[in-house]
Amino acid sequence: MVWTGGDMFDSQSMQSMGENFGFKIGTLICLDNLWQPKCREELYQSLGDDRKVIFLRVLVCGDCPSSKLSVLVLAQRLGFRAVDAGGLCASGALEEAPLLLFPSWRGPLLAAATLFTFFYLYTALKNVLMPYLDRGENNLYHLPLVTVNQALPAVALVTLALVYLPGLLASVLQLYRGTKYKRFPDWLDRWMCARKQLGLLSFLCAALHAVYSVCLSIRRASGYMILNAAYRQVKAGVENSWVETQVWRSDLYLSSGILGLGVLCVLALTSLPSVGHALNWREFTFVQVRQETALNPLTPDAAQR
Repeated sequence: MVWTGGDMFDSQSMQSMGENFGFKIGTLICLDNLWQPKCREELYQSLGDDRKVIFLRVLVCGDCPSSKLSVLVLAQRLGFRAVDAGGLCASGALEEAPLLLFPSWRGPLLAAATLFTFFYLYTALKNVLMPYLDRGENNLYHLPLVTVNQALPAVALVTLALVYLPGLLASVLQLYRGTKYKRFPDWLDRWMCARKQLGLLSFLCAALHAVYSVCLSIRRASGYMILNAAYRQVKAGVENSWVETQVWRSDLYLSSGILGLGVLCVLALTSLPSVGHALNWREFTFVQVRQETALNPLTPDAAQR
């Protein structure tokens, strides 16, 4: 038995393809609502044939090894990436997979949101609340743009550190155990599986930081601050306010930030499956590890600008 969604193939086309590939499809069931509870057990028990396999798109579950192998070969020839997901009992856990909303992104999104909330509140406390309590300054206009821009690079750096930290912990654990063939703890295994999502979130925060930094110079508050600074300069009789150290410092910060964002773009692109599969192991390791070594010195601390 081959069980597939009703939106994939009709009965006649599947039967013809099965005959062309030398695979006998005894019973074909196409359902529009594939994920009804306990549906697979009822269908499985209703058929007397022992050679039954449930084909959930690219995940194949079945108790007969020969039938399951035939379905795997058929799926691969049809252009799918078939995976042996175990026996029939494993199909119960697979039924809920298409109904979950970004299951692999929940942990990384929660971590990024927690970090952003922490750094945002810390920056707001330091630059908005404390000046108001100390000197009576009203800096509430910093909250929608400036405070967010100061929190984003911190989140990007910490999230990027969380991408490479589990690999180091795994190496230390393997050295401590003296073997690399023992399974990692569940928390470390889940952490390592979430590295791709954490890296993409780090790139998102860095890209948003770049956009926010460009918008800082075009906001109305920047124009008022420039006018006030020019008025104070004229009133003080200062003809030239050029400060060489500040000019070099700002240019170096901007240049290193642009280079760091470029390296993050390369890392994000190589994380895509279509790009990563086109690279061999040495090329992928060079991009993911070597460029990360050069990334940390290039990333400026936005809070010091």
